[in-house]
Amino acid sequence: VIRNISKVTRQDSVICFRDYAIYDETQLKFSSDGTHKLDENLYVRQDGTMSYFFTIEYLKDLFEKDKLFRMISGEYVEKETINRARELCVDRRFVQAKFIRL
Repeated sequence: VIRNISKVTRQDSVICFRDYAIYDETQLKFSSDGTHKLDENLYVRQDGTMSYFFTIEYLKDLFEKDKLFRMISGEYVEKETINRARELCVDRRFVQAKFIRL
């Protein structure tokens, strides 16, 4: 996927990335029963779709592996999501990063 992104972007283009981060509430829920885990940080949902929970280090390694991109910034973003109808408060965790095309 990253090689494909590099093919359709110009040099000095900036890629913004945001996805689930390790220790997100959903990952902790998946981990508690153990039946949804396929691999380290990779889980399958009930509908068959998969969820991966990234670390900044893993994401940096993915993008910088073939020397196509360099990480400009990377951080974990924590957000509290409130479902008023069900009276639930869920702590969400995302990884957010920017990469520049070399």
